[in-house]
Amino acid sequence: MLRLLLIFVAVVLLSLGAAWFAENPGHVVIDWQGYRIDTYVAVAGLLAIAIVVVVAMLYLVWRWFRTRPGSFLARRSEKRRRKGFSAFTTGLVAIAAGDAEGARRSAVATEKMLADEPLALLLAAQAAELNNDDRAAKVYYEKMLDNPETEFLGVRGLFGLARRKGDQDEAVKLVRRAYRLQPNTPWVLKSLFRVQTVSGDWAAAEETLARAERAKLVTSEEASRRNAVLLLCQAEKAETDGDRKHAVKLAGSAHKLAPSLVPATVLLARLHKASGKERKAASLLAEAWTAAPHPAYAEAFMALYPAASAEERLKQLQSGLTAGNPDHAESRLAIAEAAIAAGDWTAARAALEALDEEQSDSRFHRLMASLDERQNGDAEAAREWLAKGAEVAVEPSWVCGNCDRHSGEWRPVCPSCGAFDSFHWQDREPVTAELLPAGGEDRAALPYSG
Repeated sequence: MLRLLLIFVAVVLLSLGAAWFAENPGHVVIDWQGYRIDTYVAVAGLLAIAIVVVVAMLYLVWRWFRTRPGSFLARRSEKRRRKGFSAFTTGLVAIAAGDAEGARRSAVATEKMLADEPLALLLAAQAAELNNDDRAAKVYYEKMLDNPETEFLGVRGLFGLARRKGDQDEAVKLVRRAYRLQPNTPWVLKSLFRVQTVSGDWAAAEETLARAERAKLVTSEEASRRNAVLLLCQAEKAETDGDRKHAVKLAGSAHKLAPSLVPATVLLARLHKASGKERKAASLLAEAWTAAPHPAYAEAFMALYPAASAEERLKQLQSGLTAGNPDHAESRLAIAEAAIAAGDWTAARAALEALDEEQSDSRFHRLMASLDERQNGDAEAAREWLAKGAEVAVEPSWVCGNCDRHSGEWRPVCPSCGAFDSFHWQDREPVTAELLPAGGEDRAALPYSG
């Protein structure tokens, strides 16, 4: 309604203006630079209006040429970006589903539509890895290193490739670079800890473990156990270097943090003996035996009395070590072995007959064979005992809980899989090897593994 009213008013005003000009035609004279224009006022007005209209049209044309092509290009660019991100999403789904060919096609489309986007490089690298094209993946990851926003992702991708190729030196360089970029990232701390322990850099690994604990990536209980192992390794090195005082301090700290860590207890006892503190060493081993008997304790205890006779060593063993846990199978085996060495056949047989043959490991059969042969000279019975022992499924040893490797001695790092603190004593119950989690990271090698 208002618009109609305005149009009506405009028409009326124009009509009145036209009528006024008709009644008062008048003249307009323009004299400029030797040119003279003489015309009616109405004609001059119409000419002015025409000039205004032409200028307005020229302005509109100029503005169209200035803004329209840019708007067109912007819309086209936005359309390409939408298609590119759609292809990227499809590629991620293909990678998650293990569709190597689909991932490759999506990567090509994404790279075409989003050539300058870091996401395109990431998808292309992941698709190349899924297609087992490590060479192409390496190229894409290396391109990512040039952009601060994607450098960390590129380092991680190259680190994974180096790990799969077994290039330890390159892996070390990459994980240290990743640590400089983002030191509190969980996988960086895990990988750095693994690199340091595999290379035997125990002090640096201790610092990494402390950072992992501060970042809440490891519980205090888990950190204490792993710290004890690291201290033990440093104590062994100090002993090798001849620094016995420092070795005692480190081994004592390791034993305090993890009293059940057998090698730490044995090392500390050996260091006490070397310092002339046999009674302290014996007390330490007896306390450990009472808590959880282990054959390594019995061996270390017997080594405290190298000059004693076999009979005296048997008495020391019975009174100083096994008395705290006399009914344990390890106590009976230790007594039987010492009694056989002392020629006390009665004590040896009593200790062995108290054991359940069905539940015993191969040590029981070897001791029975030795007893029959030395006491009775019965070689046939000894062979029968040894044959039975060969049929026993479990041979006492240290076993890696990560790769199931057996070892005659405890090791801080498994030489087969690189797992840290993965060796556990297996005497009767078999230890089942843990499956590697997705991505190839072995559980026991991490600073917070269980």
